[in-house]
Amino acid sequence: MWKSYSRRLQVSVAVAIILTTLIFLQLTSNVFLKTHNHPSYKTTLGDVLERQEDFILADFQDRGINKTEVLLVLIVSSAPRRKDRRDSIRQSYWKYCKTSQVICVFFTDGLVDNSTRDQLRNESRTYGDLRYQPLQGGKEFGYRFLLQIKWAMAHYEFQYLLRVDDDYFVCLNRLLNELPRRPKNNLVWGHFYCLKDLVYVDEAWMIFSVDVIRTFLSQDDKHLVCHPHADQQIAIWLNNIPGRIYFHDPRLHHARAGLIPEFKTKRDICNVYLGVHGAYSDLMAYFGEVSNDEAKGHVMNIADYRLGCPHWGFEWTEMAGFYRFEPKPCVNMSSWGLDHNMYAGDEEFVTPKEAPSSSST
Repeated sequence: MWKSYSRRLQVSVAVAIILTTLIFLQLTSNVFLKTHNHPSYKTTLGDVLERQEDFILADFQDRGINKTEVLLVLIVSSAPRRKDRRDSIRQSYWKYCKTSQVICVFFTDGLVDNSTRDQLRNESRTYGDLRYQPLQGGKEFGYRFLLQIKWAMAHYEFQYLLRVDDDYFVCLNRLLNELPRRPKNNLVWGHFYCLKDLVYVDEAWMIFSVDVIRTFLSQDDKHLVCHPHADQQIAIWLNNIPGRIYFHDPRLHHARAGLIPEFKTKRDICNVYLGVHGAYSDLMAYFGEVSNDEAKGHVMNIADYRLGCPHWGFEWTEMAGFYRFEPKPCVNMSSWGLDHNMYAGDEEFVTPKEAPSSSST
């Protein structure tokens, strides 16, 4: 009788430990966010148990002295159903991710239906380069960016971080050879919009020096604000960094190349560009074959941004139309009344919608 009771007790303790561990994993994946305030996180224990089996959300626990040192962390933000784009990237510039200088990962939303989860699980087993953020989808670009930089800081000792869309071809070999000659501090690098009270970097391609990322993450949680659009959220955060260096790089082709016929036959694009936006699946794979991505002898100087743009700073109240949302504390996990349907980009439209800009310099 005593042995039977002892066995039952051992089993009960083991089950309790397993359940506690699984719940802890789920809670740590939520970072500092108040999960009970957001519909994405209203799940049952069964959901948690099912999700943890071979489909673990990104780990945001700081690795301390066990962090890997790299020059660049490259994060491609990609919707769950965009496997075609991810595969095209794997066939193109991803080949330069094999060097010890860079870590390359795809981030996608992890709170998805069973069918999508199974597809993502199979993809992850094949490639091992997917990370899942605890989000459902839709216009949650600001939350995505916050989670992505938290993950990067938790796992790596890096000098620069590049966050890029999954339709952006990156001349990665050229970039890796150029980075050591770029500023180590206060750097914000991308395609900038220049309007009165609306100076911001387009979120399709953004490079930050590590000190800028640290400053972002050192903000008081009570005052840290988020926005549906990451570029506006970041612009608000950057208002608090007076010494920031804006590098508007004309070698970033911002107009959607996939909607420009001449790009379908262009070769050696890395001789002219550092990145090309709107490189949808077939074009991405094509660029991977003919880009001539290699180190270039000349590295252009960074021009003083204020010499080309008479404006400075960002005020969200000046934004108009469907880009205008009031920033709210990140801990509240606000939805701004938006749904969680996948955001349709320009590839789905005959006429692309550009971010508002009267002059980009």
